Amino acid sequence: MKKILKTFILIVILAATFLPSSAYAEAKRGTYKNFIYLQDNNEIVIVGWNGSSKEVTIPEKINGKLVVEIAGQAFAECTSLETVTIPKSVTKIGDFAFYGCTSLQSVTIPNGVEQIGRAAFCECSALESIKIPDSVSVIMEGAFLECMSLKEISLPDSVSSIGFYVFAETAYYHNQSNWSDGVLYIGNHLLNASADITECEIRQGTKTIADDAFAGCIQLETVIIPDSVTSIGREAFQRCDSLTTVLIPDSVTTIGVGAFCDCSHLTDVILSANLTELGTNLFNGCSELKRVVMYDSVKKIGDHVFVNCSELCCINYIGAEESWEAIEFESEAYGVEADEISVRLIDDSAILLTIGKKEAIISGKVVQNDVAPMIVNDRTMLPIRFVAEGLGAEVLWSSSEPNQVYLKKEGLEIVITIGAKTAMVNQQEISLDSPAFIKQNRTYLPIRFVAEYLGAEVEWDENTESVMITK
Repeated sequence: MKKILKTFILIVILAATFLPSSAYAEAKRGTYKNFIYLQDNNEIVIVGWNGSSKEVTIPEKINGKLVVEIAGQAFAECTSLETVTIPKSVTKIGDFAFYGCTSLQSVTIPNGVEQIGRAAFCECSALESIKIPDSVSVIMEGAFLECMSLKEISLPDSVSSIGFYVFAETAYYHNQSNWSDGVLYIGNHLLNASADITECEIRQGTKTIADDAFAGCIQLETVIIPDSVTSIGREAFQRCDSLTTVLIPDSVTTIGVGAFCDCSHLTDVILSANLTELGTNLFNGCSELKRVVMYDSVKKIGDHVFVNCSELCCINYIGAEESWEAIEFESEAYGVEADEISVRLIDDSAILLTIGKKEAIISGKVVQNDVAPMIVNDRTMLPIRFVAEGLGAEVLWSSSEPNQVYLKKEGLEIVITIGAKTAMVNQQEISLDSPAFIKQNRTYLPIRFVAEYLGAEVEWDENTESVMITK
């Protein structure tokens, strides 16, 4: 971790070197007591401090102007500082603002601060507790990295973006009682996962998955994301090589850059119905990705989203053709020739199922079945209740004939006998190309027979091994 830390700091400092020296190029520079500031119009930014006292209270106003920001490196390596009070007028704490304040034991961050910058309190080794106010929405990379004494952290639900290594190498991070099933939570936020984690059911109530949270967890095979999660951080699941299927619930409204890039065995993704943008590199390098379900909420597909997805052959798009054509595409959004990808338009009343997958789309909603469709004797077999009820039919078992099941819909009655090669449709015998059978306490029937007699059309896609049933 030490090597990672130093590399991280070096990268950020080098990056900052190439930024403009100040966002306030026209600002007036001045001093007030031991504070160095810039005044731009009616706002004051603290850019430095040349004092040596142990306690500092940053003023709310200087020359009658509000102090709105603590700039990058303003108090960096002020090793005498033990206590800092920040006024409620401040909305931003800049990158490395208090970096290396090794004696800092107490800092009051007021309700009003919206963003805490990169490495803002990194290596404040004496800091024992921190309370993040409800006004904060963004905490950037390494903000409290290597605060070795930091053991008490209060993190509100308002935080929607958490950078990588924010609380790494803290006392809280190293306290195993704060980890649950290989995952580190702070409040309703998921920060990190153990490198050797193989499966994860993220706890209900979690709001945010931090940047890099599962990055490099190459043994992670399954992850269940609850419908409380609203944001997934950048590169959150990067290089999760064993991950095969991802279901992103409709509660998720933002997914960070490269969140699933280089997941080399990922084959199936169902996106949230409330995503508006697929960010840069989202699935870059997912070389086995075959199927993507996308909703018409998506208005933009970013650069290199599907680059190096050589197996991608179908995007199942739940929406109208005109909505698909209205999407803004960045260059190389696919990464493969356009004619190699089919866009399958799915009506919001359709049923979409995939062989071997328990997840299905019914009337635009993701539904989790307890068993998956399968192919038997070259026929697609589906759980009868799941499909029939999705098409508006009632499923009943015979009380007198334990091997018989009834499908009833207005003006229609189908009687099926387990193992029989025929079925009765309104008292007329009809041949089945594959008999019904029971497996895992579920009755399977040929999908085409059920769908067509219930007034639906069936479309099979061989490339994705999926079937669409249209009412």
